[in-house]
Amino acid sequence: FVRDKAFTDDPVVPRPRDDSWSYNDFRDFSVDSCIPAARHLADQGLWVLRMGVHVETPLEDIHPRVIDYANSKHWSDFADIYLHAHCKFLVGSASPINMSAIFDVPYVFTNIVPMGDSGRADNTLFILKKYWHEEENRFLTFPEAMAFDLDGDYLSREKGKKLATKG
Repeated sequence: FVRDKAFTDDPVVPRPRDDSWSYNDFRDFSVDSCIPAARHLADQGLWVLRMGVHVETPLEDIHPRVIDYANSKHWSDFADIYLHAHCKFLVGSASPINMSAIFDVPYVFTNIVPMGDSGRADNTLFILKKYWHEEENRFLTFPEAMAFDLDGDYLSREKGKKLATKG
């Protein structure tokens, strides 16, 4: 799972003029940041599937064992559930379709924000998202991220305008 703008931008219904979903953009990241891990796992003999329904960019053809299932003609609701139930583990961001806890499948959360979304079961690991302070041209420290309320579910629009996600 990689959350990008397509997660909140319906392909049929564009964003409203007031851009009311933009306050959630701080949660997005590029699938390109996952390519080295996907290659590594595939080189170890594992099959890697890029999951999702609406994604911003197709995954490039990086390895014969890496499949862009999100853009596949074989995508279905049933297959999403089946794949969650029968995989060895999942790697990705916080997602409403994450069913790893239901099927007791280990999960590695990446680029986690809000921090409160980290780890929902005993067999989860997580990596917090790094935030760039636009006004000060540097990454936030952990205490600064906590001061921006990145541990909660919501980030105010004013605070969000000062932050950008990089990496």
